[in-house]
Amino acid sequence: MRPEEQGWVESLIISWGWGKHGVLEPSTFVQRNEWQGTRDPSAFLAVPDAIKFQAEHDWPAVRARCHELARETRQRIADYSCLEPIHPDSPEWYAQLVACPIRTKDPIELKQRMYDEYRIEVPMTSWGGLDMLRVSYQGYNDQDDLERLMAAVEALTQRGPRQSFSVDRAIGEQPLTPVQTG
Repeated sequence: MRPEEQGWVESLIISWGWGKHGVLEPSTFVQRNEWQGTRDPSAFLAVPDAIKFQAEHDWPAVRARCHELARETRQRIADYSCLEPIHPDSPEWYAQLVACPIRTKDPIELKQRMYDEYRIEVPMTSWGGLDMLRVSYQGYNDQDDLERLMAAVEALTQRGPRQSFSVDRAIGEQPLTPVQTG
C-alpha cells in the first residue's frame, strides 16, 4: 500500500499495542496490521486433557449416541410435519447435526417461542422455500432433550400434506438464508 494512504486504513483486528501511542513508539501501519491479537496457548495446552477425557468417557460411543439422537429427531420431525428430510439417512450425510424442514408461518416467532416456552435454543434457517430447525446433539444431551424438542415442535408448528423436497431445485432458486432474531 502506498505510504501516503496507510494512515486512514483501519486494522481488521485491534489488539494490544494499537493506537497513536503504540507500545514503545507510535503504531506504524505494519504494527497495526501485523499483530493479530494475543497468542493464547490455552487451547494447545488443553489438548492432552481433552484426549484423555474422551478416552476415559468412550467418546466413540458418545458420538454414536448423539448420531442416533439426531437420526431419531430427523425422522420424528419428518413424520410429524409430513415434510421429507432434505438428505438421506446416512452417516455420510450427517453426524450429530440435522437440518429438519418444519411448517411455520413465522420462523422468527417460532425460534423465540421455543426458547421462551421450552428453553430450547435452536437455530432456524430458511432455504429453498423451506423453514428448517438446525438441531445438534453433544455428549450432554439425552433422550429427554429430544422429547422436549418434539413437544415444542408438535405444539408450535403445523402438519400438512406429505411433501417431498428437491435439493437441486432449491439450490437453483436461492441461497441459504439464516433467520435473524431481534
